[in-house]
Amino acid sequence: KLNGVYIYHFWPNSDPGSELIIDFIKKDERLNHHRILINKSPEEFIPLLKYSQFIIGNSSTGIREAAILRVKSINVGLRQEGRITSSNVLHASFNEEDLIECMDKTINLNYEIENDSIGAGERIVNQIMSF
Repeated sequence: KLNGVYIYHFWPNSDPGSELIIDFIKKDERLNHHRILINKSPEEFIPLLKYSQFIIGNSSTGIREAAILRVKSINVGLRQEGRITSSNVLHASFNEEDLIECMDKTINLNYEIENDSIGAGERIVNQIMSF
């Protein structure tokens, strides 16, 4: 526990560079406020996301599912560049100062998330909201 915050690391996919993320996760696994989650089902994953303070990463989850659930998201890097994003998304570079600034804004400022689902189909919105 770190100032009331638990950190969940989701195992990365096999994209180039994922070994750097895995090394980081393995270093943090010894901290008791960190949990590593690998291959979670939607029934396990969606509630974790729904009740999160925010999500940080470069996955489309931070753009699509987080928008539907109105969870704040920090999109890191250029992997999702060019995708339409909702008001829940802040963008950061891999620069530590930029990441800290976005995390501070996400944690300390109460910016409003518009109720938009960036073009998600009604069926998927209903399915996600049912969790």
